[in-house]
Amino acid sequence: MGSHSVLLSHVTGVPNSRQAARAFLDAGCLSACHGSLAWNASPQWWRLLPSSVRTFLQKRLFSELQGAKLINHPIPEFLRVCRSWAGTSGAQRWFSIERINQMFDMAVARALKASGATAVYGYFDTSLHTFREAKRLGLRTIYELPTPYWRTTKRFVTIARDSRPDWADTLPSPEEFAESWPRRDEELRLADLVIVPSDFVKDSLAEAPSIIAPVEVVPYGCPEVAERDYYAPREGTPLRLLFAGRVSQSKGLADLLEAIAPLGGQIELSVAGDFAGVGQVAQIIGQPQVRFLGRLPHASLLEVMQRQDLCVLPTWYEGLSLVLLEAMSQGMPVLTTVNSGLEGLIEEGRQGWLVPVGSPLAIRERLEKILSEPSSLLSNSVEASEWARRHSWGIYRQRLQHALNARL
Repeated sequence: MGSHSVLLSHVTGVPNSRQAARAFLDAGCLSACHGSLAWNASPQWWRLLPSSVRTFLQKRLFSELQGAKLINHPIPEFLRVCRSWAGTSGAQRWFSIERINQMFDMAVARALKASGATAVYGYFDTSLHTFREAKRLGLRTIYELPTPYWRTTKRFVTIARDSRPDWADTLPSPEEFAESWPRRDEELRLADLVIVPSDFVKDSLAEAPSIIAPVEVVPYGCPEVAERDYYAPREGTPLRLLFAGRVSQSKGLADLLEAIAPLGGQIELSVAGDFAGVGQVAQIIGQPQVRFLGRLPHASLLEVMQRQDLCVLPTWYEGLSLVLLEAMSQGMPVLTTVNSGLEGLIEEGRQGWLVPVGSPLAIRERLEKILSEPSSLLSNSVEASEWARRHSWGIYRQRLQHALNARL
């Protein structure tokens, strides 16, 4: 990254932003990492707090960033918590995600001049004011777009809403797109370099009229590969499927429920995640094949993955699903769609299988084939683990460093 000093900002600190910060830290060029709440070691005063509060704060403990300068902007986090308490009331509209993100973005922009940074690494929805100020100061701007471009996403959301009106409340509304697209287009226009996790996201940017920056594909990495006993499902036992993610039709859950219904007791589906809407509870709990696990801590989810046969995520649109990468690190092959970000990364029939978007029939046919050839899961489990070893977060950090060195 040459002589650049990079300031990274991400309001919540998701795994890919943490790993990007660590890539810059390892390269000796991380100026600071801005978040709403972040620590790289547990402060002594945490011991005085109630256990529930400590558990909440532990989620923002970035132990992988030892030695990094972490700068907190806690008000956006406070408002985010207030929003969750407000439910669907008018208070929630006041504490909108748009308002919270803008507040964080402006706080980072105000800190730029005194930061000593020569480049800014930001994310969609929280970079507009930061990038405007960076341009005024003559700094380089790097933009990570972890999801497909908004026009592509809107197209798939429209199809999904029209095809399953009873799941429409789990999908973004047209008003959400109208609110966010001007900001996202200007963020793209202000970027000197765009980083995306998959060819699917890169291809979606063909619809972006405002983009002039080069686009680099840097796929996300897998956690450390777990030790696992590999075996094919025993004859007479159900095939154990895991769906992990937002309980939403954006993740294709309605398609999956329709696909498995005729398979009866041959299938056991565990669903782990938060509900995006309330009308789907009965549909999920009402199927005898389905166990609803709710939202699980990350460590618990990884443990569950080691006890399942196949991770199924028939997502309608995804930059690159971190859940699928985590599943492969736990020795789970995956069944997903061509819009998961994995197309071109995994080999069909080796680490998993890809099906068309919005096709319960294609999902069912693949599951039936697996049920008729359960030994295929054994070889795919081994291949998934080996693939995860070759695509670790360490490899991601190297690729990100190389991409910035080549472009800045």
